[in-house]
Amino acid sequence: MRISRDAAVWAGFTAVFVAVLAALVARHLHFGAALNQAVFDYPAHPPATCAPLPGKPEPDDVVPRYRVRAPANYDPGYRHPLLVVFSPAGFTAALSERHLGLTRAATAAGLLVAYVDSMPLSLAAIDAFARVPQRVARQWCVHPARITLAGHSDGGTIAQVVALSGAQDGDRPAAIAASAAGILATDIRAHDCPLALDVRLWHGADDGHFPGYGASATAGWAHCLGCSAAQPMEAGGCIRYAGCRGSLEYCEHGGGHLRWPPQATTALVSLAASARRD
Repeated sequence: MRISRDAAVWAGFTAVFVAVLAALVARHLHFGAALNQAVFDYPAHPPATCAPLPGKPEPDDVVPRYRVRAPANYDPGYRHPLLVVFSPAGFTAALSERHLGLTRAATAAGLLVAYVDSMPLSLAAIDAFARVPQRVARQWCVHPARITLAGHSDGGTIAQVVALSGAQDGDRPAAIAASAAGILATDIRAHDCPLALDVRLWHGADDGHFPGYGASATAGWAHCLGCSAAQPMEAGGCIRYAGCRGSLEYCEHGGGHLRWPPQATTALVSLAASARRD
């Protein structure tokens, strides 16, 4: 059967598109074990009283959709650290979960992980994103002083802006972590600073979408948190700061904008499992 020239061109274009998409999926998304909820070795503990988090009233229609992943042997009488993961622009919670591959490692460490759908950025959206921990705590046992906000690309921007917007509130997070975020030092200086915060930032040296933003945001956070000095960059591309109200670390990797650095998974889980607000 003979195929017209236009049909052949379209078929060729489709084949190339599918091949490129498959390559991106294979390189940047996780499947299989990384998405499984793990068993957590709960310490001996008396039953906890799990209450809603304090905060403003939250209309049901202003909170983005999210999905929660808990340890496979979830104990409703144990107050869990909560890791809220905001998505890159256009990502659903499910796609964000596959992109980062955090679920197994996080639940094995006893974390609740809330993956949040993306929404177009606006002041109203930031307010809606900030209400997610409250909503999660309606149905899950959350430790109010052990909340970490994180995300990649727009998700990392959201995590930082939410923390800054609630800097003086009693429900501020204990820690934030951001990868490939689109926020600069000038954006951070435009807000009040948190009383204390643990901050971890990752950025690709080859990020053409937000070039140099990671280093700039780190400088903004160093000023915000009153850090006194920075150690020289280590072999792994990380800089740690001293004298901060909390802690600050910046790591640079050789990838581009889409890449979630492999070392970030272990670092983020460790941060979220240990961070605690005074």
